[in-house]
Amino acid sequence: MTILTLVLVSCSNNDSYDLARERAWNYLVDQNWEESAIGEKKADVTKTFVNENYELLDESFRGEEVIQVTFQDQENSLTGTPTIIVDPATNAVLGYMPTE
Repeated sequence: MTILTLVLVSCSNNDSYDLARERAWNYLVDQNWEESAIGEKKADVTKTFVNENYELLDESFRGEEVIQVTFQDQENSLTGTPTIIVDPATNAVLGYMPTE
């Protein structure tokens, strides 16, 4: 029973991460920031806490745990791709970390 529970939780996280990756990619496209990224599938998805480095669409998430989606940049890209943060409960985009 324990093994089955662990497998279900693992699958649930993967599905959630896939949706977060998709939402983050769509946000990049909406902002015309996708040109520097390799693509939607080439993204690392992790959990993190929102700090002062993020530009938030809703300040109430400062200090909260969120899903962070970091896209790989194309080779020789002049600017980096912003890291996008997503609400783990709703998969709504919460903000981004600007790049230089």
